[in-house]
Amino acid sequence: MGKILDEMTQLRDEIDRARSARAQAHQRRAQDLGEQASNVNDLLAGFARARAAQGDADRAVRQRFLAGLAQDINELDAGLRAMLQGFQQMRAEQAAADAAKRRAEVDAIAEDMRGTLADFKRRMIAFRADYAAAASQQAAARADFIAQSKQEVSGLIAGFEQARREQAAAGAEARRAALSALSNEVAAIQDAVAEDLSGVAQLFAARGVAQSGERSRPRTRKQPETSADAAAESNPWAASEVAASAQDAEPKAKASATAGGKAKKSGPKRSSDSSENAS
Repeated sequence: MGKILDEMTQLRDEIDRARSARAQAHQRRAQDLGEQASNVNDLLAGFARARAAQGDADRAVRQRFLAGLAQDINELDAGLRAMLQGFQQMRAEQAAADAAKRRAEVDAIAEDMRGTLADFKRRMIAFRADYAAAASQQAAARADFIAQSKQEVSGLIAGFEQARREQAAAGAEARRAALSALSNEVAAIQDAVAEDLSGVAQLFAARGVAQSGERSRPRTRKQPETSADAAAESNPWAASEVAASAQDAEPKAKASATAGGKAKKSGPKRSSDSSENAS
């Protein structure tokens, strides 16, 4: 407990010492500020006195400068007036002296311009004459060129039309030959098909007659049947249908053969029509 009291006493002493030190520092700062304020006031007062003295001196210098400047301006004005008067007098004298000279120069310039204009007119007349001659020559040359070009173009067009007619005739002949050969081939094919169908119809008709005869005769011994006979016996309606189809196909073959003959006859005519259309 005693130690705590000692420490508290010591702390109190330190606080008192710090407080007294702060008070002394504050007092010293106050004294320093007072001294600085006094010095600043003295400095401002000295500056004001120096500024006032300098202002008085500058004012006196300006007054002297303005007085001298006014005197210089007056002298300059007087000199300028005298110079202008002398210049005007000299100008009048020079104008009177140079009037005749200028008049002579103007007359010479006018004469030169008149000669230049006359020369220009002569050159323009010669240029127009040359231009008219050149224009007439160029017009004749253009007319000759146009006539020659027209003849060449007419020759080219005539040659093109001749070549086109020859090519059209050759193409028509080739097409006519091709159509004729095609018609012959189609007619041959149709004839062959008609003959094949007629043979098939006759074959089926003969087979049907033979089968009907065998059914009417009594069977003594069983003969080996072919595949066609077996199919006919197993399905008698199929044989009759085949025979009927063969009989129906025969008129169609004849009609197609007739149409092929007509196409063969009309083939050259169509080719000639196509060649005429091509031409």
